Amino acid sequence: MKARNLARRLQHGFSLIEMMLVVAIMGIISAGILSQMNEAQQRGYSEQVKLDNFQEARDFVDQFFRDINQIGYPSSRLVDTTSLTWSPALMTQTTSLGQPIYL
Repeated sequence: MKARNLARRLQHGFSLIEMMLVVAIMGIISAGILSQMNEAQQRGYSEQVKLDNFQEARDFVDQFFRDINQIGYPSSRLVDTTSLTWSPALMTQTTSLGQPIYL
């Protein structure tokens, strides 16, 4: 009998106050971690929006330059090189339908 009582005395468990204290500490730590995760997600979202805006701006500029390059540069045949001032030499010749001819 004495051995049983001695074994029970050596096997101490946690009291209710100790368990409540551990649960409160774990709750505070969990709340801190979750708030940091929420802030990180918000920063990630705002960075993604910023990145999308920059990509749209790049696409706009690329399309702008593609359009300009597609227009092309005036050829030397459209420029009157005999005059001192630069002016396009638009030919006044027309086709039989009345459309101008550009050389």
